[in-house]
Amino acid sequence: MIGPISPYSLAICLTVVASSWMLIRQGLRLWKALQMKRWPEVEARIVRAEMRRLGRKGDEGCSLFDPVVSYTYSVGGLDYQGHLVSTEISHGILSKAAQVVTAYQNGSLNTTKAFYHPQRPDLAVLVPLPWKTAAGQALLYTVGLAVAATLLLS
Repeated sequence: MIGPISPYSLAICLTVVASSWMLIRQGLRLWKALQMKRWPEVEARIVRAEMRRLGRKGDEGCSLFDPVVSYTYSVGGLDYQGHLVSTEISHGILSKAAQVVTAYQNGSLNTTKAFYHPQRPDLAVLVPLPWKTAAGQALLYTVGLAVAATLLLS
């Protein structure tokens, strides 16, 4: 029969579960980032860059804003219109949204690079996921999981 679980053991178990979940999420993010690293690059023309106020507020009660960036690009003689700056969540406080919008309004000819999915050229982003960041975070969760598992088993 198993005796009562100490708070210390319970905390370590919860840490193992949380670290495992985060490691899976970061692993998927890393896989996606490595796939995007191979996406071909084309020139894109910025059509619109503005901020849109969202109907909800953030955790601190601040209004949330979405940077809205529209761009056109061509692949294989076909024209496409893109709207994704990144596949990451883009909304945030006014200053963060303004940084994104300003970055795409100040181009001398309003052109930038877009990265498109090779099998789905209608899917493009202006900023691919940074694979080095995803790899570093996955490594951090792996170390955390290993430490927590070692403590649990000792």
